[in-house]
Amino acid sequence: MAQNMDESVRTVALAALTKKELRSVLTELGMSAAGSKTDLASRMTEALPSGANVRLRGLELVAIENAEGNEIPLEDLRQPVRVELEPPPPVRDPAECFPGAKIVRGEHHGRVEGFQQVQAVPRGSALTASRKRPRKPDASTDLSTALAGRKGGCVVAIVGDTGAGKTRLLLETPETSSHLEDEQDVTWNSEQAIVSQFGSVEEASTWLLAVGLTSIPSWCKPHHILSTGERYRAVMARMLQKASSPSGKGILVLDNFTNQLDRNTARACSAALSKLVRKLGIVCVVSTALMDTVEWLMPEEIFSCVGCNAGPKRCITSRSGDFVSPKVRICISDRFVIKSLRAGEPVPEDSLADADLPSRQAERLKSEFQYDADDNFAGTRTGEGGAVLVTKVSTDDATLSCDRLFDSAFDGQCMMHVPARETVAPLQAFSLGVITGMSGSAKSVLLRHHFGPPTRVSWAETHSVAAHFASAHEATRCLGLVFLDADKHGSQKYSELSTGEQELANLARVLDLRNVYLDEFTSALDRKLAVRVARAVADHLKSRDDESLGWVVVSCHADVLGPLSSAAQWMYDTWRGRIEPSDAATNDGSFCDEKQDQLAKLDARGVVEVSKDGSCGILRRPSLGLRLSRCEAWLWALFRDHHYKTKSLSRKSRCFVLYEAETGSLVGFVAAIQQVGTPHQDFEAGSESYTATWRAHRTVVLPAWQGLGIGSRLSDACAEVHRRLACMYMAQTVHPRFGEYRDRSVLWEAAKWNHSTRAFKIETWKQRLENKRIKLRIPRYVYAHVYKGPGDDEKEAVTLAAERVAFVP
Repeated sequence: MAQNMDESVRTVALAALTKKELRSVLTELGMSAAGSKTDLASRMTEALPSGANVRLRGLELVAIENAEGNEIPLEDLRQPVRVELEPPPPVRDPAECFPGAKIVRGEHHGRVEGFQQVQAVPRGSALTASRKRPRKPDASTDLSTALAGRKGGCVVAIVGDTGAGKTRLLLETPETSSHLEDEQDVTWNSEQAIVSQFGSVEEASTWLLAVGLTSIPSWCKPHHILSTGERYRAVMARMLQKASSPSGKGILVLDNFTNQLDRNTARACSAALSKLVRKLGIVCVVSTALMDTVEWLMPEEIFSCVGCNAGPKRCITSRSGDFVSPKVRICISDRFVIKSLRAGEPVPEDSLADADLPSRQAERLKSEFQYDADDNFAGTRTGEGGAVLVTKVSTDDATLSCDRLFDSAFDGQCMMHVPARETVAPLQAFSLGVITGMSGSAKSVLLRHHFGPPTRVSWAETHSVAAHFASAHEATRCLGLVFLDADKHGSQKYSELSTGEQELANLARVLDLRNVYLDEFTSALDRKLAVRVARAVADHLKSRDDESLGWVVVSCHADVLGPLSSAAQWMYDTWRGRIEPSDAATNDGSFCDEKQDQLAKLDARGVVEVSKDGSCGILRRPSLGLRLSRCEAWLWALFRDHHYKTKSLSRKSRCFVLYEAETGSLVGFVAAIQQVGTPHQDFEAGSESYTATWRAHRTVVLPAWQGLGIGSRLSDACAEVHRRLACMYMAQTVHPRFGEYRDRSVLWEAAKWNHSTRAFKIETWKQRLENKRIKLRIPRYVYAHVYKGPGDDEKEAVTLAAERVAFVP
């Protein structure tokens, strides 16, 4: 046996070593194995005496002999590893992080409070009795029957226009009325991060990830400074935690579900909720005026409210196929991605032609893009100056657990940059201005910082709505302008109105005022009525013939932009980052037309077919088509603030952007870099088929799209691209969502350091070449995997890949 082992050992001259053998020997000697074969041979020649030979068993280094044939002790040749301690985290100075910006400190910078008040000064005496709306006595019977027959793990949706009686139905149903206030019962400590308010880190991680709030930096913020979409998800996580507890009785009730979210964020929230309640066995009852939200919830039953004098129509849905989740698939062009990369072509100039990215914004990002001395992205933030809002939270075990995932320490400071008010022309006196953008794009903060707090209307609980106007005639006129009836709605107390009707009543009270600031404009209304109201408000402001009214309207809903543009002097789209003259002022309808085209495409996606009598419906599977294209590195500037770990990007990275196929909305970003060092141990023998080894570098999905499983698909797509380029693809992460997915997936296999705790890190190529290791201040638990892709004999893997990633000509 020993003789056979000796025969397997061979002696090889330095000049005859292959690249794989050179890498193996250099790694054994503790030296860098990065670079071309010429670089490796040069490094080896410098390290070994002249005329030395190498004895190998396969790729394993056995010994090194000098020119005389004498063995040289390996310990004399091994290059010592240089270990440096990770420097202590500096105290972050907002003034240094954002040069030239005004620093605004305070714990409540993002909370919608300190409103501009419109006081209640009612006329006449108080109402002695309220007028309740007539309703059929058995209005809630069908809903009670439906809930009684459900054992759990289902969704029941209540839909209807504004004022149709959705909330009243929930109040009149015993099974739901006791849970209707659960959302208001969720309270938050403004001095603590949200991750610290779930009882334990494990509970927080479970529920926040479950609702699609995967941004770990957001976990370390207090609730009130989160974006609207993030706040909604955080509340939903707390409510799910309660519903799954014994006191929650397995019932979750959500009134006006996703009203304040843009449609993309609403779809993602709906899909995440639908998946989770079925997994946990919770009965979820939601009411909404947004039908596309219902489609992504995929409910077992739908109750349609058609008015206050009629009971709801019950519709039992069935699926058109065997599916339990939406179909989300990424398509990749074989011609423009695979073939162009294989040919070594640069990124095509028209690679972003179908993406929703204005050319002026692209040019600005390109001009700001730059790298630092370590070849990492160091571009400046969009815009100079502005202000930095700083909030501080207490640090505890929960934030420390999140701290382990960051490249820089979390010191309790939460900073948000508010850009300077950049305009095409000096902002003169105006009648109406509009701030729009997706949920989480700081619209409310921009309103408060540049103009003032939102306008809030006060109401006397003892008087009718009409009594708050100067006269009965004024009540009839103002309520009529917003499509409320003075006799029907004006005679009721404010608290007796539906949520949407309350928003309309508030709007009626401020129609004749100046400097009105409306946040979440029309969010509580069904969208058809919202468009009518927006048009009525625009017409009313134009009729006042005053160019200095100073109204500012904030909305995440694109359908109101067209009607408002007829009266607006300017519009600010947070995605474009500039104040632009309105379409009316420039006679250019391109911006609003573009938004309307996107909405039309969304509206055409209806997936619920209801029978003529409304008693049953067929639910088709909701689908989301995405496209992955090559892109240049400067696009990282739009995504870096949403990365959980770092904002840097290597100069050597290969970058891709993900966008929605129909609307062009940007969705995500992924980058890979070439791996240095030895190949994966399981591919040593058969690695001749691999031309190179690449590894995952950065993966980001914008907050509006989180919760649909896009992140794991984006990772798979990038890996499959490299597999088709005959490259090995490796991925290492400290993010639990990514790591746990790869543990389960048949497309990935564990590397030898999977589920290990790493005490050192190597960040740059320079550190690798210098054989330098940085000792982490906090060791990190890592997940490490190698992508193997769908095997020919693995039917399940092939099907999984077809559902997730597809290649097109």
